[in-house]
Amino acid sequence: QKQRVAQACNGQMWLADAAYIVVAVGLPQVSAKWYRVDMAIALENLVLAARSLGYGTCWIGAFDPNALKQVCQIPDELDVVACTPLGVPDAAPAARPRKLWSELFSADRYGEPLNP
Repeated sequence: QKQRVAQACNGQMWLADAAYIVVAVGLPQVSAKWYRVDMAIALENLVLAARSLGYGTCWIGAFDPNALKQVCQIPDELDVVACTPLGVPDAAPAARPRKLWSELFSADRYGEPLNP
């Protein structure tokens, strides 16, 4: 099944090596305006909790939603929002350098320096 899910994720076959692949499904009929945001928040919380427990994840937004629905037998009225593999990582690369606050945040208006 993981092979089929990975194929539906634009052929990203490395996904099939994970212990699990989480397919995040939204319910448009509950909140057509916000279900994608709600699902993104839930999935990000899963990612953060998994990381705190030593598991690895990777947000996957490149997929064929119709293929995933077919593979996972997801009803037509539901919407695939994102996926993430979940498992113990094979490697622990060093952290990448972080951007400066001034590159990310503004004070009051866009481009106005923020002095934390």
